[in-house]
Amino acid sequence: MPLRFTHPELLANTGKCNANLSFTFLNRTHDFDTAVDWNFSGYGKLWNYNLQYFDFLFDAILAEDIKNKLVNDFAVQLLDNKIKPEPYPVSLRLINWVIYCSRTGFTSVSVDKALKQQVCYLENNLEFHIQANHLLENYLSLSVAAVYLQDEKLSKKAWQGLQQQLQEQVLKDGAHYECSPMYHCIILSRLLLLLDIVKNNKYRFFDIQYLSKAAAKMLGWLQAFSFKNGTWAFCNDATDGIVIDNKTIFNAAAAMKIVPEKIILEDSGYRRISNEYFDVLFDAGDIMPSYQPGHAHSDMLQVVMNMNNQPFLVDRGISTYEANALRLQERSTTAHNTIVVDNKNQSVVWSSFRVGRRAKITWLQATESFCSASHNGYQQMGIIHQRTVTLHPRSVVIEDFLESNKTGKAAEAHFHFHYTVQPVINNNIINTNAGASISFKGHEAIELQPYQQALGFNKSVDSYKLVVRFSHQLLTQFEAA
Repeated sequence: MPLRFTHPELLANTGKCNANLSFTFLNRTHDFDTAVDWNFSGYGKLWNYNLQYFDFLFDAILAEDIKNKLVNDFAVQLLDNKIKPEPYPVSLRLINWVIYCSRTGFTSVSVDKALKQQVCYLENNLEFHIQANHLLENYLSLSVAAVYLQDEKLSKKAWQGLQQQLQEQVLKDGAHYECSPMYHCIILSRLLLLLDIVKNNKYRFFDIQYLSKAAAKMLGWLQAFSFKNGTWAFCNDATDGIVIDNKTIFNAAAAMKIVPEKIILEDSGYRRISNEYFDVLFDAGDIMPSYQPGHAHSDMLQVVMNMNNQPFLVDRGISTYEANALRLQERSTTAHNTIVVDNKNQSVVWSSFRVGRRAKITWLQATESFCSASHNGYQQMGIIHQRTVTLHPRSVVIEDFLESNKTGKAAEAHFHFHYTVQPVINNNIINTNAGASISFKGHEAIELQPYQQALGFNKSVDSYKLVVRFSHQLLTQFEAA
């Protein structure tokens, strides 16, 4: 049965396709000759996943008859066992097909059969081995499919699983427990879409009040985490070009009369302090969840900062999920605005989505203008790193202290500037075109180094970072002009 819904803008249009079968995902384009190879892997697994998601169905430029042919072609090949289904792309594709077919009225014998086959496949291949956002996506997809198919048995299974995963994966402060704003927004937008569908189709098997409360809580965290200009830091595998923006999410929620819950950042480990000039995010959380740290970075006690509502210090973000040197670098401690000792990572990150030995927060205190925490990531060297961030009317002061650095291990503070910021060293003071100056006490050397700020998958831009060497204690002051 076609679904009624009022907020199709909640669907991410992250893919592009034109009539010549030219597809662009993750900032890479591939042209197919006369037919789409749905198993194309020339740009890696994630690119192929994006091809199979069918997000491009919501690209207004592509003609509807071409979209119909692509959906039908995929359905035929899937039924002929020429395409191997996988739970995560099946989850996203099911929602996109259901919404597209409901909006356009398109159907065919092959599409109808393939849709039901994928529902059955997903129901029997839930990603308990991966869990986290994958498993939550599985249940959200089955929930949408259950409403579409008016399947009572499937509804009960999907609703039970969805409740269990929301209870487990949404922290008390409203954060999705992988603590990545990108995945938080993906899950939140999907939750709002399900709520929209349940409301508009008056489907009794899903509790509207429960879904609304979960959405309000997640909206509250997003509001508390995001900077005043409506953007967020690229923490823990977050980047541009994957999910819809905050404005679209909050506008859709407001139209659905869902008010963000008033949230104080706590369980997710983040703290935020701000005033007229500075907006500062402090990352003082452990790697979460402990059993699935695939999107975690070695970034403990990182500071990300906007000044005058513009990005200043940034999380450099990620540009790949491939198992290569770049992926390791983008997850490393040196890639974040924190302290590196002896050129070692706080936590051992390896492969694409693995973490070995993990740093732990050992102390944390915060007020509206002050954050202080320590971690034991360098305890094997006999060192505890403590960082205190204090917000003053026109300045931010960061104090770093290495407790018991008796071995004299080399320590560095790393500060990554947004690509629009041009820093210049002038007598040990850093001046910037952004109207801020940076000074230090306790330093031994200051060096500007180039780095690549990621603006999306496979998309980076030349930028500068500041590396400040010290031994025991460093005071860094950011002063607004």
